[in-house]
Amino acid sequence: MLPNPFWATLLVWLSPFLLFAQVNTQEKEKALQNQQNNAIPTVKKKQAPAVEPGVADGAVAGTMSEAGYLAVYQKLRKEALAANRYHIAPAKQAQLNQVVEKLGEMNARSFEYHYASYLNARFDTAAGHHLLEAYRLAPANKELLPELTLFFEAKGEPAQQLRYCKLIQQQNLYDPYLYAYARNLLKSVEPGAFLITRGEWDTQPLWVLQKVQGIRTDVTILQMELLHQERYFNRAMAPFKLKKGAYKRFTTDKGAFFRELAEAGEKKPVYLSVTVEKQLLGKAAEHLYTTGLAMKLTTMPYDNLPVLKVNWSSFDQSALVPATLNPDLNRMAANYLLPMGLLYQHELSEGNRAGAEKLKQQMTTLAQKAGKTEELNRFLKAPPKK
Repeated sequence: MLPNPFWATLLVWLSPFLLFAQVNTQEKEKALQNQQNNAIPTVKKKQAPAVEPGVADGAVAGTMSEAGYLAVYQKLRKEALAANRYHIAPAKQAQLNQVVEKLGEMNARSFEYHYASYLNARFDTAAGHHLLEAYRLAPANKELLPELTLFFEAKGEPAQQLRYCKLIQQQNLYDPYLYAYARNLLKSVEPGAFLITRGEWDTQPLWVLQKVQGIRTDVTILQMELLHQERYFNRAMAPFKLKKGAYKRFTTDKGAFFRELAEAGEKKPVYLSVTVEKQLLGKAAEHLYTTGLAMKLTTMPYDNLPVLKVNWSSFDQSALVPATLNPDLNRMAANYLLPMGLLYQHELSEGNRAGAEKLKQQMTTLAQKAGKTEELNRFLKAPPKK
């Protein structure tokens, strides 16, 4: 069984990089702007007047094109979500609304206006017409494909979702490393599991594997951001038959909600991707047991080390370290350090020095690439005791 003090210590030194499941935003925005410039020749970019005081909180000055305003919107949105990924403060939302209004004044038929309007709705399917129009205006824009799969997941339209999953695979949107990571994530959960994921990189490749390639279709993927949309939440949680008011508890007290889910999930196994923020779970985090790149949520005592060892042995060990020189993939790869740290400590306690040394070498390589060598060294010098 996973000892809680060891689990807590691991989270302390792993927390800076366990949550990396999103695409690097700056690179994504740069790619998006380049694709916009190349993909929408029919949309005339007219210059905007100087930004009025208060718009974008003074983040921009001078005149800008629609693409410039969209970049401003994405920058402000990134800052707002950095404070709280699942809730934008009213003052920040007001700034975002102003930028969208400005785009509407400039050209309410533009790609930039429709895309910003959809993002501003925060997965509200009622705003889906904006996303579909943005895609009609810029069908070559690959960055819209993940948004479209999320949209049709939220709407509960699997046929449409499959269409865009196929395009994601055909257009090589994701590095092969992310598909290897997704396969190992699926190997971390038992048959018939419900797996809650956090962001784009630990969700979209899973859907491609399941819906396009037919891999582990027994696993139900629940996306954490989408769960904040009430209709999706109610549909996703229907199998658990939770008490009335579950959605309100989820949005106001996730600790209480996840404990309730753990209790309700004894007959329906629930797992969380290691990328899900543990601080959201409060005391319910005490009921998480690492089984690989996922953690089982249960209120029952659970001996996870034998399961972890079996799952780890089934992983594609050649795919632990990204083959390409991509710092974002290296940070994603650092998620392997949590199960590796547990196995390392277990091998030491069992007197298996050779096994522990192999894990140490693998952890050292991953930590170096993720820029976390110092944190790893501190852990290795004083591994927690059972």
